[in-house]
Amino acid sequence: MRDENLKNLSNRQQSAVQKARQLQHALGTPSLEDLKAVIRMNLIRNNPVTTKEIILAEKVYGPDVGTKKGKGTRRRPNQVVDASIELPDELMDLQKEVMVSLDGMEINSVKFTTTIAHDLYYRTAQYISD
Repeated sequence: MRDENLKNLSNRQQSAVQKARQLQHALGTPSLEDLKAVIRMNLIRNNPVTTKEIILAEKVYGPDVGTKKGKGTRRRPNQVVDASIELPDELMDLQKEVMVSLDGMEINSVKFTTTIAHDLYYRTAQYISD
């Protein structure tokens, strides 16, 4: 795709586009808007690259990978909600002696520990990492 885009440009435009991308990398891959602002403010002396060439380089090469990598921030994780409930004393008195069976199982070389609470008909399976 990039080669096709370069074929549509003259030799002078191809050279200007390459210089624009080199300038972006030399400045530490600033964002497109920051790079255009640096050029507009004339912060670099004797700079042959113009904002039009920066825009053209973006169209030819696509967005710069170095600009995107490492500049994003982590999204805030969802808040952990405490889902525990208070059990009534009557239920606790009825279930004081619960028979629990423990076993291990393996599914496709993945190991699990399983438990069954017989009186409650409650089954669990927990992945074992080691």
